[in-house]
Amino acid sequence: MTRPPGTTDTTSRLARPKLVEGVTLLGEYASSGYEDPPHLARRPDGTVIQLHPLVFAVAESMDGDRDLDAIAADAAERTGAGLDAANVERIIDTKLRSTGLATTADGADPEIAPSDPFLALKMRAGFVPERVVNAITRLFRPLFATWVVALVLVALAAFDVWLFFVHGIGQSTRSTVYHPHLFLVVLGLMLASAAFHETGHASGLAASGGRPGKMGAGVYIAWPAFYTDVTDAYRLPRSGRLRTDLGGIYFNGLFVLVVGGIYLLTGFAPLLLVAFLLQIEVVHQLLPLLRLDGYYILADLVGVPDLFRRVGPVLKSAIPGRPEDPSVRALTRKARRIVAAWVFILVPFLLTNMVLIVASLPKLVATAWDSAVRLLGTWGGASGLDRAVLVVQLVALAIPLLGITLALVGAVRRAIGGLQRWSSGSTGRRLVAVLGLSAAVLLLAVAWWPDGGWRPYTKNDKGTVQETLAQVIPVGRGTPLFRNLFGGYPGSNGPGSGVTSPSRSTTGGPGAGGGSGVLPTGVLPSIGDLVTPAVTLTPAINPPDVGGVPVPGVTASVKVSAPTSTSSPLPSVTASVQPTPTTSSTPTASGSILPTP
Repeated sequence: MTRPPGTTDTTSRLARPKLVEGVTLLGEYASSGYEDPPHLARRPDGTVIQLHPLVFAVAESMDGDRDLDAIAADAAERTGAGLDAANVERIIDTKLRSTGLATTADGADPEIAPSDPFLALKMRAGFVPERVVNAITRLFRPLFATWVVALVLVALAAFDVWLFFVHGIGQSTRSTVYHPHLFLVVLGLMLASAAFHETGHASGLAASGGRPGKMGAGVYIAWPAFYTDVTDAYRLPRSGRLRTDLGGIYFNGLFVLVVGGIYLLTGFAPLLLVAFLLQIEVVHQLLPLLRLDGYYILADLVGVPDLFRRVGPVLKSAIPGRPEDPSVRALTRKARRIVAAWVFILVPFLLTNMVLIVASLPKLVATAWDSAVRLLGTWGGASGLDRAVLVVQLVALAIPLLGITLALVGAVRRAIGGLQRWSSGSTGRRLVAVLGLSAAVLLLAVAWWPDGGWRPYTKNDKGTVQETLAQVIPVGRGTPLFRNLFGGYPGSNGPGSGVTSPSRSTTGGPGAGGGSGVLPTGVLPSIGDLVTPAVTLTPAINPPDVGGVPVPGVTASVKVSAPTSTSSPLPSVTASVQPTPTTSSTPTASGSILPTP
């Protein structure tokens, strides 16, 4: 039985709904890029939910003691909107319980799938409690005084002029590279600087009047990373949020000055390499295309805290003839333009990197495996310190592959989920989705197997974009994909070409004088009824000079003759070697090279 609008049953009227234990109502998102600024609430798992001001007012009124009528009266007084018990019940069901903020009708916590934001930190675990973090930030809060910040920036500029234009980093790099044990020192300092970086974020939040949460670590895309819970910054004005965002980079600068000062006192060269690497890290952190400091700086400048959630709506709104998505229309004109520009830079960047990662994965895995085998081969004769370096190197080999795997699995899961939502309720769309996924799997399988490059990088591999893309994109008849699909092409040695290339060896054999030999089993390619004519190969070996005395060189001549009759299908090979005369009195020698079967 349905109830008429504006009424509710006795059980619902007597219910006293409440928020889930641990929910924090953060208030209005100040200095936002929205036409109507949203309000924010944080779930116990740290996820921040945007709420309409009216919904937020209802949440504020849910103290566990008021019934629906009392909540409606209190929320109406706060907002000036006309509310009744039925309106409040609908808001609680559709806006608060569905987002995990309010308990169910029987008082239980709702079952909400854990949040999995795009390109967010994975496998994170906190190990520094909130109370300890806040105690630490009290020590560093004075560093955010205006005169201290100005002094630090001037000192850092002076140090950089000296480092890059006077002293340089060449000798510091050289001393570290030629003494591998110093790698552990550099790595330890870089880890310490990363922890200090997070302390900067927490201290910036505390200096702005917020309360930071716990610190911990996780895996971001392909590398381990520290993190600090600074969610409380959302309730601060823009200046406080930016101070929180820039606090990490500011503490990077402080760390550079500290290691630079220690270098001036001790002359320990690797410290200057650390100072250089830290400033490279600053540039990396400012990149706004990943969830790094630059992303949050841009989000807070624009006043849109969920930039990645705008990617789909912006792309849909850009399709000619389609109306603008409501989540895009909710932004101010200025914010809309900035977010759209960011999206149109972000999407090609992410797609290009995804294709490069997929194309490079076979060689990356093979190279890591080959490197690990070589490192383990030196374990037996290594000292204790050498073994510590080996362990660090092995871990450094494993973590990127683990991170890349997690990123690819997450991307595939999101793609499948998006296709399922897009094709739900439509047989035609579901068919298109299945065919598209099947084609992608087939393309990847053919590109990776059996000639997809599952071998380590060699000295001849440049690793260029075009070389990498050739692993998966059929840009030419000689690419692995073409050979796997079509079995080669005329003149190729790929599978199915009908040609087995005879191997040729230039290693010396026994005997004196001229000699001859036969090639391994195989036939020379032919065109029509004409067999391939004889070929003469004459490699040039220049005579080297040892201590001013020229050493005689060698000219090797290899003649491959085509078969003279159908009864003798194998070609004949004649190889000879002649010494190169020199002006020296050094004696010369002659001999022969036999092709190795």
